[in-house]
Amino acid sequence: MAQSSYDSFLVDLDGTANIGDLPVPYAVDALNTFGDCVVYVTNNASRSPDTVHHRLKRIGYNTDVQHIVTSAQLAAQVMKKDLVSGAEVLVLGTPYLEQVVRESGFSTVRDNSCQTKAVVQGHSDATGWKQLSAAARAIRNGARYYATNKDTCLPSEQGLNVGNGAMVAAVEVSTGVRAITAGKPAAQSMQQAAHLVEGQNPLVIGDRLDTDIEGGNNAGYDTLCVLTGVTSITDICNASKKQRPTYVVPDLRFLKDLVCSPKDFNLPHYSRAYAKEILLLDVDCSGVATVRFLNKHASHVEKIAALIVQAWDNTQCVKVVKGFDTTDTEELVSWSTL
Repeated sequence: MAQSSYDSFLVDLDGTANIGDLPVPYAVDALNTFGDCVVYVTNNASRSPDTVHHRLKRIGYNTDVQHIVTSAQLAAQVMKKDLVSGAEVLVLGTPYLEQVVRESGFSTVRDNSCQTKAVVQGHSDATGWKQLSAAARAIRNGARYYATNKDTCLPSEQGLNVGNGAMVAAVEVSTGVRAITAGKPAAQSMQQAAHLVEGQNPLVIGDRLDTDIEGGNNAGYDTLCVLTGVTSITDICNASKKQRPTYVVPDLRFLKDLVCSPKDFNLPHYSRAYAKEILLLDVDCSGVATVRFLNKHASHVEKIAALIVQAWDNTQCVKVVKGFDTTDTEELVSWSTL
C-alpha cells in the first residue's frame, strides 16, 4: 500500500468511483493503491453490497462486500433504535431495501394501513405517485418518516437523473414532516464506515458537498472533493462553512501526492499570500468572478486552491467564473477535461 498520512479512505460511489457501469477516469488505479484501507460508502439504497461489489469488481476495483456500506443498512440501524421489534414498516424502495428492513426485525408492507408505524424511502425506479401517496397517508396518521438519503440527483451515463432526495421532498412538502436521514451527511454513516477498517484518521472522498463533504465534516474527518461528479468550482466557491472540503482536486490521479503531502493542499490552512501570487480574483457586484493567473508554473491543484480560498474570503456570491483572457479561460476549462 502507498504511504499515507491517513489510515483509511471512505469513498463515495456515484460520481466519485463510478458513473453507472463506467469507472470514473483515474479512480480505479488511485483507490486500488490503498488496498483494504478503502471503504465504499454509498447513499444509493437500491443495490445490495453484493451487487455493488460485483459492479466494482467488473470495472476494475479490488474490494469485497465487507468494505461496502449502503444507506439501506444505515436506515435499518436507525430504525432499530427507534421502533419496537416487529413494527410494521411501509417500504418505498427496491426489494433489497425491503429485505434489509425485514432482516432487521420488522414486518414490511407496500401500502399503508392503520398498523403502519414507520415509512422508509430509498431510491427506486418504480416509485411513483401511488407509492408517494401511500407514504404521505401513513405519515399523516402518525408513522415516523425515514429516508435512506436526500441526494436530489443521481449521476448516470446519460447525465444527472432525479435522486431519492427529490422524491422525499415531495412527501415532505405534502405532509409538512421532515424525514430522518440515515445516510450521508449523518455523522454515523462515516463513523460506521471507518469502524469497519478500524480507521482512526480517515479521509472522506466524494463529489457532493451536501452529503459526502458535509458528512465527513460532521464526523470530524478531513474531506476531499473531486470535480468528477455533480459539484463545480462555483459550487465550492459558495459553499457554506459546514460544506467546505479540506481539499479539492480535479480527479483522483492527484490522490497519492495529496495524501503524502497534505499540508501542501489543505484549504483551511492555505497561505493567502501564496494564493495571491498564483492568481488574482475579482468578483463584481453581479457575481462574475474574473480570474487572472500570475504563476503559470503552479500546478492545477495549486491554482484550484488559490481560487477557492480567495472566493471564501470574498463576501460576494460567485455566480460565474471566467478567465481574464483566452489563456486564463483555457486553464479554467482544462480543469474539467484533465
